[in-house]
Amino acid sequence: MACCRGTWAIRLLDGQVVRALFPALGVVCGAIHASGAARLRRVAQGVAHQAAILASGARIVVTNHEATLALEGKRVVRVIADNQTFAADKVIIAAGA
Repeated sequence: MACCRGTWAIRLLDGQVVRALFPALGVVCGAIHASGAARLRRVAQGVAHQAAILASGARIVVTNHEATLALEGKRVVRVIADNQTFAADKVIIAAGA
């Protein structure tokens, strides 16, 4: 599914596509890909995403350095960032330009 707004497009990716791109993540329901997202209202979008993530009980870890994903088999079980280790039942990677 895709939705176009001006010069950017939003695509919903199913879990199978996401797992093919990032096999270490294990079970993935899906993902959102926003091409041209740098032109979105990033601050408002970020605040809304952060509120939804925290309301779901998740923890947000922000780092300016590379994070390491620790695997057991093909599953991510820990995230190491800024010399701290975080146990991980599920991982959301928010990466972009």
